[in-house]
Amino acid sequence: MKNVLTVGGVNVTPYIKARGYAWTKNALHSDKTGRTKDGKARVDKITDKLTLAFELGETPADVLAAIEAALMQQTFQASGYGVGGSFSKEFYCSAFAPKAAVITDGHEVWEGASFTIIEV
Repeated sequence: MKNVLTVGGVNVTPYIKARGYAWTKNALHSDKTGRTKDGKARVDKITDKLTLAFELGETPADVLAAIEAALMQQTFQASGYGVGGSFSKEFYCSAFAPKAAVITDGHEVWEGASFTIIEV
């Protein structure tokens, strides 16, 4: 199995749902980008940045807590695999949404979580 995502030393790959990984590459433009008076685009591309969205399936509570701790840092290193091949980059997390199935005294089941990370 390829390593699709590791964040903060936690291997997230085994918990990613089938079809639970979306990869978006966003162009970052300078303030010189715009349109001329005749409507023609003038593009000054600086670089591309990744936005990665994940949906996890059932995940043990201790692993989910470790993933959350890594994602809630100001920024963090993440490595993995995507359309462009292997990557190791600095990211931040814009959203983390765990889903509880059952929480009672002595029994805790998490259906998983969804989150989005954006390249710094």
